[in-house]
Formats: sequence, structure tokens, C-alpha cells
Amino acid sequence: MDNCEFKVQIIRRHLYNPNKLYVKGFYLSDVSEKSKVKFILDDTELNYVEEKISEFEIKNRYINEIENVVAGSEFWIDMPDLDKYNWFKVVLEDNNKEELKLPIDILLEMLTKSNYSIDFKFKEEDRLVVKGWTIHNHDVQFKLYDSNKKEIEAKAEFYNNDSVALAYPEINSKSKVTGFSISFDKNCTRYVQFVIKDGGNEASVLLDTNLEFDGNRSLIARFENSIKTKGIKGTVKAIFKRLSHPIKLFKSICRKLGITKVYHTIKSKIEIKQRYINETKLLKKNYPDLYKEYPNAARKLLCLSELDSIYDKKKVDETGDVKFSILVPLFNTPVQFLNEMIESVQIQTYNNWELCLADGSDDKHSYVKDIVKVYQSKDNRILYKKLDKNYGISGNTNECIKMASGDFIALFDHDDFLHPNVLKKCYEVIKSENADFVYTDEATFQIDLNNVITYHFKPDYAPDNLKANNYICHFSTFSRELLDKAGWYDSKYDGSQDHDLILRLTENAKKVSHIQEVLYFWRSHPGSVAEDINSKTYAIDAGKRAVHDCIERSGMSAAVESSKAFPTIYRIKYELTEKPLISIVIPNCNHKEDLKRCIESVLNKSTYKNYEILIIENNSTDEEIFEYYKEIETASNINVLKWDKPFNYSAINNFAVRYAKGDYLLFLNNDIEVITPEWIEELLMYGQRTDVAAVGAKLYYPDNTIQHAGIILGMGAHRVAGHCHYKCERNNLGYMGRLYYAQNMSAVTAACMLMRKSIFEEVGGFDEEFVIAYNDIDLCVKALNKGYTNIFTPHAELYHYESATRGLEDTPEKQERFMYEVNKFKDKWYDVLKQGDRYFNKNFSLDSSWFEVEENNLFRDIRR
Repeated sequence: MDNCEFKVQIIRRHLYNPNKLYVKGFYLSDVSEKSKVKFILDDTELNYVEEKISEFEIKNRYINEIENVVAGSEFWIDMPDLDKYNWFKVVLEDNNKEELKLPIDILLEMLTKSNYSIDFKFKEEDRLVVKGWTIHNHDVQFKLYDSNKKEIEAKAEFYNNDSVALAYPEINSKSKVTGFSISFDKNCTRYVQFVIKDGGNEASVLLDTNLEFDGNRSLIARFENSIKTKGIKGTVKAIFKRLSHPIKLFKSICRKLGITKVYHTIKSKIEIKQRYINETKLLKKNYPDLYKEYPNAARKLLCLSELDSIYDKKKVDETGDVKFSILVPLFNTPVQFLNEMIESVQIQTYNNWELCLADGSDDKHSYVKDIVKVYQSKDNRILYKKLDKNYGISGNTNECIKMASGDFIALFDHDDFLHPNVLKKCYEVIKSENADFVYTDEATFQIDLNNVITYHFKPDYAPDNLKANNYICHFSTFSRELLDKAGWYDSKYDGSQDHDLILRLTENAKKVSHIQEVLYFWRSHPGSVAEDINSKTYAIDAGKRAVHDCIERSGMSAAVESSKAFPTIYRIKYELTEKPLISIVIPNCNHKEDLKRCIESVLNKSTYKNYEILIIENNSTDEEIFEYYKEIETASNINVLKWDKPFNYSAINNFAVRYAKGDYLLFLNNDIEVITPEWIEELLMYGQRTDVAAVGAKLYYPDNTIQHAGIILGMGAHRVAGHCHYKCERNNLGYMGRLYYAQNMSAVTAACMLMRKSIFEEVGGFDEEFVIAYNDIDLCVKALNKGYTNIFTPHAELYHYESATRGLEDTPEKQERFMYEVNKFKDKWYDVLKQGDRYFNKNFSLDSSWFEVEENNLFRDIRR
């Protein structure tokens, strides 16, 4: 275990108990089950309680943030009086290696931070703005005073900040987390006392308005930027030259960033410089023309594994009969980002394009025009317009549209980067599929393309997914004819303007096509907890309006709310147009207690009352079940039907449908227990739509792990079908938040499935050759082939004590029957399986239900 490391990420006091210390840290590589961390004051080892971070959270949240992370823990440490000690140490017991060693005075400095944070201090026109968050027990007040203790007039905005709460697991129900944005006149006195009052408690911070409000950068951001631009020596000189208390500033930086981050910031500066030298050598040696003509893009492209083949093709000018107009509204674009953006267009392997740049930058950023003019002088495909004012994101983009003369319009952000083949790939799809709207997969990166934070591998066109969140986003291109039909950008949706436009475009499109390749790179900028989407309420509200208006255009009514997962992932509550009779169909054999639990949960918990229950008795032998039948049949809406033949799930349900009086069928297993009182309404709100066939629910095992959240065709050992997000924790967000919104799926389980009776009959009901397995999936695929869609909703929740009645596939006879049904399904739906599940993505492994990415060969290692 000599290579094992432990990285401390957070050290702070417990919110309510000053004698407890909270430490969060991660094990890096070669960790064993016996690996243990010791916390030591001088020679005294401290007692603690350890809570391990789940493997799923490590895999889906931290693996892209922390290099080589394999495990993590949170520690609650009992702390004595620190004044009696000199050193605080973190030691790995495996190898007795000191992972962190802090003087007590530095530790005390770090622990003085209260239950608030000021994350941003910046100028905005004629005002100074302070942004941050606070944890409080009473109504919080903010006051600002000048050097004469006279109160300064200020404007305050508040918003929820749930992301902070995640970092403070000990928060109790009495405490609240509030994000704040306080602005005041920039011409006030130099020193401002910023006071936060929480009941009888008060915290105070002295702000230097000359020093700390430097553009849009916080003190920490300026420190990090200085390391990158001036180097280590230059930064240290600047600190000592400018400030009277440089040591105090450095402690403040260490306290905010953490000792480890300060170290890695300095270390990364050295590594970046060395990598820059290596890249330059490689480019000059292997790609001299490329480097000479497009130095900025060439450096970004160097990490692409297929660069050699792309570069060969670049020598052949490929021009098709489709002209792309790429729209980029510019606004105060940083120099590096601007250069890289423009060159990523110039280096396209498809050459019939124009780049339409509408510049709304302010006078302080006049360099944007100068840089573009240099590129424009060498390439007449670059069009530029300096706007007389900033019209907002929609208005500025519409100015780009006015410049465009292409057959297809493409959307591109001013700080992002295109894959060299994106236009070529889109052209091929436009011609081969006659598509008028095309989108691709994308990746989020920091600094370099091989430093990818997140891959976004998308489903094919899924209109319900799109209403719930703008999963299409980048890269998207569409015909000018389609744009003019759907309408241009509308400024009333600013903040969610792309979501609104894409909703309107796809509604009117003849053919929406999806390229399952990463062809767009979205650049992530450093931010803070306070500067999250929760603070942009205008964007959240605009998104809700865009979705609401889209639904109204379809002739339906719905309420649109932010989900618990993320404010711009929406929960849609369709209005029920009627309350029809629903026939709940439950096959049963013996198992009185299971059936009783199911029936009683339906009767006692359901808020929807217009239903009948049809129980299909199939060869029970226990006398008690027949006694139970007699008991419940006294209810006017419960009937017991008898099926004397051998068990055949498909035949039993088809038989029951003939007796169903309802307009809707709700197939339910006898080992189901209702959780959500509105479960029927949640299913029906989608089932009532004329384009929807099957609607499935979110099912849990008794241990609150997921049994069903939709079905993926081709997944699993037999490559037939499998449940996605299988065995995830109940409160897991899922891939890109997919466990928190209703979405299109190829299939859902009939353990709890709603379908209109007329559609069930139209597709021929259950195929009775599927005696036990795949009958529900077959039904769903038949509906897809008829042009319907199927829906999974996470808002109808039930427990599923799976297969309690019929048992497991544990005999040779049962296994032989199962393999027959496997082969029958594969034969019947060969073409569908060969094509792949439209709502999955070929980049995901079919051996995992957790949306795990297959080995990605997009990038190569250039760190040598």
C-alpha cells in the first residue's frame, strides 16, 4: 500500500458543536479495505466517527473532479482544546505517511470561518455586488456601514441554495440555507462593514472596495489567475509589494482554497508550462502547416486520437451543396476563447460554411472587434457586425440570423469548441436521412479537450425528455426553412432561449436526426457554490414558461415545476381532461398476504377512486386465499375471475381484458405495494395523451433500491432487454437527472403499466407465446411500431416484491422455457435490436444498467 494516498478536501468545525471537527477526504489509488486514516494532535490520536461515501457517488460525482479517486469518507472528530497543541496531522496507517501537517495557528485560522461564505465581490455598472450564502436559524438580515458607522443603502436578493446543504450534512430542520446577492453604490467609502444578523447572532466582515472588487474576479480567482499568468515568483512578489499584511492574505487564501488546492494550483502551473513546451515540439514536428495556420485550434486538437486521419482529409477541400451559417453572438469574449472558437470553425473538414458574428461587447472589450478583423482579413467566410448596443442573448443571436445566407443554421457559443468533423458529419446525415434538424453528443471540458468533466451521450429524439430538460442543446443545426417556419429567438425566454427555440423547431421538423458522437466541446468556467443556477431565477422562470407554452401549443394544459434534482429539470403535471374508469388487472396464485397488502394499499392510499379491480385466480391451492376472495368480493368494484389453465401471463391478462369495463387498463402484479397516493393520476396524465401507449412507474425493492425505472432494448447478458438504473439508491439522481423526470422509453414493465384499452386491442394484446418473460416488452415494441411512444414516470412510486408468486427461473424446465422466449424475442424483433434502443446511446455499455460509458478512444495522452 505504499502508493496509497489520502487527499483532504474539507476541514471545518461542526455547525452546532464547536468541539467537533468535520473532515472530508478521498483515497487515491491502491486503497485496501484495511486502509485507515489517523488524525493526530502532536502525539495524541483523536477519536472519530467515519461515514463512507457511497461507491455510486464516487463513480458518478467525484471521479471527474479528483484524479485517481477510488474511495472517500466523511469524519466527525472529537476535538480537545487546540491551544495546548502545536501540530495537526493526517496520517495513513497503512504506510505511516503524513498526508497533511498543519501548524495549530493555521488550523485555527481555517476554523474561524462561520456559517456563511462570501464567494463573489465584483463591480456591475455603477454598483458593487457581494454574493454568497449563509446558514441561519432565524430570519436573516444584512446591513452595510461606512467608516463613520452610518448605514449604507443596499438592495438585496435572496434565493434557495440547496447545493450548499449537501456540503453540510449535519444541518437540522430548524436551519435554512439562503443564497444572497447584495448590491450598493460603488462611490461609497473605501471600507465597508458587511454585517449578517441571525437572531441574536452577528457576523461582520470588513470589505476594501478599492482592493477586493476587481472586475468580476474574487480574491481567490485573482490569486489563481496570477499563478497562471505571472508564475509563482511573480505572484509572491505582487502579494508582498501590494499588501501590508501578505501573510494574513496567504492564510486567507489557504483557508478558502484549502492547503491541498494551493499546492496543486502551483504544481499545475509548472505542469502546464512543461506540457506547452511538449505540445509545441510535437506540433512543429508532425503538423507544421496546421500549427502555422491555426496555432490555437491545433493545440486543442492535438489530444484527439483521430487527428492524423482528420489532418489527411483536411488536405482535400470537401465542399457540399449545403451551406452552414454558424451563429455566434459575441459578448466580452476572452482572447484565448475567441481565437480557439474561430479557428475551430476554420479547421472544419467541410468547407461550405460562413461564421456570423454579432458583437455586443462593451467599450472595455474593443479588442474583440480587432481580433475578429484580423481573421476576417484572411478568410472572407467570416462575417462580423458590431452592434450599437447589447440586445440581450436572443436579440444578439437574431442579429446573427440577419447576416446568415446559408441553407442550414448552426448554434455555437462564443467560448466553446467544435470537433473538426462536425459539419461534415451533419452534412452526411442531412443528405442520407433528409433531416431538417440534426444534433450531436457533446462533452464538457476544462482547459484541454482531454480534460473532460462530463460526457453527455444523448438519446435519439425524445420529445418528453426535451420538455423536461433541454438535453439537445449543442451541437444543433437546422434548415433555414424550418427556422423561418418555427420563428426566430424570442427575448421573453432569455435565459432559456435555446430551450424555447429547440422546442419550437422540433415541433415543426419533418425529420429530427441524432449523431451519436461527441462533436461539440462545451467549456466549463470556474465558479462557486453561490454562483449556481439557483441564483438565476429569470432563467428558471423562462424555462418553465417555454415548456408551459409548448404544451399549450399541443392543445393540453399543465403546470410546470422545477424538480428536486435541478431547477432547470422540470416536473410536468398535465391536467386530467376526464376521470375515466380504470380496470386494474391482477393475476394471482395463492400468496394471500402479498395480494392483501397490494389490494389494501390500492384501496387505502389511492386518491383516484374511479377504478375496478379484476383479480384473475390461477390454480391456487391454499384455502385461505379463497376465503380472502370471498371477503373482498363484497366490494362493488372488485371481481375475481377464474383461469384454470397452466400459468401463462399473456393469456391470463388477455382473458381479463375481455371482462374489463374501463377505458384504461392498469396491469399490476400481486406483489406490488402503493407508495404515492396520486400514483394513478401520475400514470393517467400521460396515458390520456393520444400519442402515448404504455406508461410505467418507478418501482423499488423493499430495501429502497430501484427495481424498475424504464427498460432498455438490447441490454443484458442475452442482449434482449434490461432495466436501467437497476439497484440504484432511491434518491439517486440518475444519469443526467433521468430519475427525476418523466421520459420516453422503448419499454416499461407490466408489473405496473397503464395503457388505453383501445390501443391494447389495436396492437393485438400480449403475445401468448411469451408465457412469462418479455411479454410486456413485446407489447411496448408493438406499440412503438404503430407510431406510439411509451413513458416512464418517476412520480408514480410503488414497492415491488418481485416474482413472489411464480418464483425464480431455477429448474431446467423453466430455464429451457426462458431461453425459448429469449430466442423468440430476438427473432421477432431482430431489426429493432440491431438498430439499438432509440432512447439509449451506442456509447453506453449494454452490460451495465448505470449508463456506464464504453472505453472511449476519442482522446490520446499528450502529457509525455
